[in-house]
Amino acid sequence: MIDHDSYRNNLEGYELLKFLHIGDVHLDTSFYSKSELLRRKLREGLRRAFSKAVDFCIYEGVDALLIAGDLFDNDKLSFKTEGFLIGEFNRLNDNNIKVFYCTGNHDPGHISYRVNSIKWPDNVYLFREDKAEKVVVKNSEDEIIYKVISCGHKTNNEGRNLVKDFPIKENKVPHIGLVHTMVTSAKEIGSHERYLPCSKEDMESKGYDYWALGHIHKRQSISDKGQIYYPGNIQGRHPREIGKKGGLLVTIDKNHNTDVAFKIFSTIEWHTLAIEGFEEIKEYNGLKTYISKKIRKYIEGERLISRDIILRLELMGRAYLKEELKISENIEEITEELILDLDLMDLEIKTDGLIGVINIEDYTKGNHVLAEVFKVLNNIDDNEELVNRLVNIPLLKKGIDNKEEKRAYIKELLEGIEEEVLNYMVGDEDAYN
Repeated sequence: MIDHDSYRNNLEGYELLKFLHIGDVHLDTSFYSKSELLRRKLREGLRRAFSKAVDFCIYEGVDALLIAGDLFDNDKLSFKTEGFLIGEFNRLNDNNIKVFYCTGNHDPGHISYRVNSIKWPDNVYLFREDKAEKVVVKNSEDEIIYKVISCGHKTNNEGRNLVKDFPIKENKVPHIGLVHTMVTSAKEIGSHERYLPCSKEDMESKGYDYWALGHIHKRQSISDKGQIYYPGNIQGRHPREIGKKGGLLVTIDKNHNTDVAFKIFSTIEWHTLAIEGFEEIKEYNGLKTYISKKIRKYIEGERLISRDIILRLELMGRAYLKEELKISENIEEITEELILDLDLMDLEIKTDGLIGVINIEDYTKGNHVLAEVFKVLNNIDDNEELVNRLVNIPLLKKGIDNKEEKRAYIKELLEGIEEEVLNYMVGDEDAYN
């Protein structure tokens, strides 16, 4: 292990260790959009979000900023963004704030990658090797205040478990683990590659006060036995990364109590809104008005700033205008008008969930199985034998004991079942009145 005694801190009378944990910034990444204008806005939004994180560090007077990998995308990093990063780190340096940054699979540490060609400011310690390193931070009286243990991704395809070789906590000073990793028990790992995999037990066994993780873009706590966190990314990159994004403010007191608080830095947010109830809408203005009201209600309810959100609409259920909403020109028209009317940054409308309107009465008569099914459903109250059979079947819902309560509950379950049966057996073919 390497001790870097040159990293010192003037924290006499130390009571709190305070740092900000971020990861997966992905500056200059490719974005989900066909529009160059929107992609440019998203790149600028990412830089603004990172600047907000730096502003927060300075305002809060944190001891360090921890970056858990994928600060930028290696092959897409522009000269403008490189200069931007240097300037932001210098702002932290001017305020005596350290930066501990471990490389990830998008910004790996091998000599051939961009991270090595940049002259980082003196306050930045870069973990780029594929082995554990330890940075010891001391105060002016040569007392150890805390330790940061980390490793980097030397290549863009690190498949080994490097965490298992991290040292066990050796004394009472706070130990902070920093790593870009896929914890195998984390949520939403399906969309992420298995880079530097490890288990939460690997981390818990080290006894550290905090683990600052990156790679999974879903903010989450990994363990109920230790402080092991993913902060998520600081701005969503596509419609699946919805909502407010940011970092984690971590404080550790002299009794080693750790507090973790989420702080918002995203300036652009992705949101998804599902809308249904189109059965009776038969003309364009009514359709646009209905959708517009739903969006306004959502924006007001979530207290959003419309011009800062990218909204995906998922239109669901039965729609009289289903066929019209399959035509790309119609979708472009309503999309453009809603963006202007609601002052949205961008809008995407998905119509895969729409099905045609069906008239149930057309299927209640005739010599076919559906007609017989509907007879049974419509006369269930009068069919004592069937009711008794249903009532005597054990229910998944607990706490319903007497026959009348069970009967009422079964009736509730059967409400609207005619349409479900019709949709299952007929589907969407020849569905219009």
